[in-house]
Amino acid sequence: MAKRRSIAIALTHWAVYARTAVMGIVAYAQQHPAIELQDVLFMDHRELPDLLSHRAWDGAIINLTKPDYEQIKDQLPPQMRCVNIGAGMVDPRVGAVRGITGEGSRVLLAHLRECGYTRFAYVGTRGEPIAESRPAYLNDLLRTAEGEVSAFFRDSVSDHKQTDAARRAERRLDAWLKRLKRPIGVLTWNGVHATAVLRSCERLGLRVPDDVGIASYLDEHACLLTHPQITSVAGGGSEQGYAAIELLHQLLEGKRVPRKPVEAGATTLFARGSTLNRTQTAHVVEKAIEYIDNNIARRITIEDLLDHLQSVSRATFYNEFTEALGCAPAQYIRAKRIEHAKRLLTETSLSITRIAGMCGFTSLTQFGETFKRETGQTPRRFRREAE
Repeated sequence: MAKRRSIAIALTHWAVYARTAVMGIVAYAQQHPAIELQDVLFMDHRELPDLLSHRAWDGAIINLTKPDYEQIKDQLPPQMRCVNIGAGMVDPRVGAVRGITGEGSRVLLAHLRECGYTRFAYVGTRGEPIAESRPAYLNDLLRTAEGEVSAFFRDSVSDHKQTDAARRAERRLDAWLKRLKRPIGVLTWNGVHATAVLRSCERLGLRVPDDVGIASYLDEHACLLTHPQITSVAGGGSEQGYAAIELLHQLLEGKRVPRKPVEAGATTLFARGSTLNRTQTAHVVEKAIEYIDNNIARRITIEDLLDHLQSVSRATFYNEFTEALGCAPAQYIRAKRIEHAKRLLTETSLSITRIAGMCGFTSLTQFGETFKRETGQTPRRFRREAE
């Protein structure tokens, strides 16, 4: 007969994914009758050690950020096994379950691109390691010719209390957002940050989603209480909950804590008004960029682009493209050719002559002169220094 196990479910209920995680936890428990579940309600993570010490729990499912866990880890009952959902922490006492690495970024970026955005920015929480590392990951995914993702980090202050700190935070966010070239897609670490960006747009007279698109990494209540509602993703909370209690059960049976977080749960996109229904301008620019990307190896003229777009005048196209990307079509095409050439020079052993042709240059001389003018190096030297 299986040994009975008493498990505390100590999840922050304000997180939407925590509620879906409970569904997965319950599903596993129903398959293993020896597991007894009990909800532990708390308002502040600092209450958790006392609450978990009130009875002899065998283990607990928690969802703390890494800084919050570091603050209380030495106060937790020493015999208790825990599994944390969400933050990818590594601790010999605590197992970790998180969503599939990078999937939320890939899903949100693909959606924003489909909506016509070609520039991107990010708003995260200052002092939270995972949130602070996201811009570097986004830059690695994008590799855009338009420059790096602009990042802004907010302090954890309440937007509902109009303190001096909150007003200063609003002014800093307004100043940052005002400097960004538009249209732009802004990814935020959570719904609270997304709401703050939306309020900043209102103060600055910026249109959402025409000027600024907003998308959140967490599908929280805050995403549904705004107008327009905020586009967001959910990281498979039910699957993560199931994986978390399965891992906890294994730890209680003597298995060691895995050295890396367990990844579980596909990401679901909830597309809402903060990114949808963009104007026709966005679609014109999006189609032009798609054509350029697909034909980078051949000569591309404005006439080629106009033929592909149809029913758009030369002046309208030029103005819309330049306003959206901050550069003329010819400059964008040249930047994309150089970007493609850099990738081929560093990732393949193809000859420089071959690379010149694959990047749409009519001669090796033209390629060499353009590459050196744009990068300050010859293609051969660039390749040699990259090795």
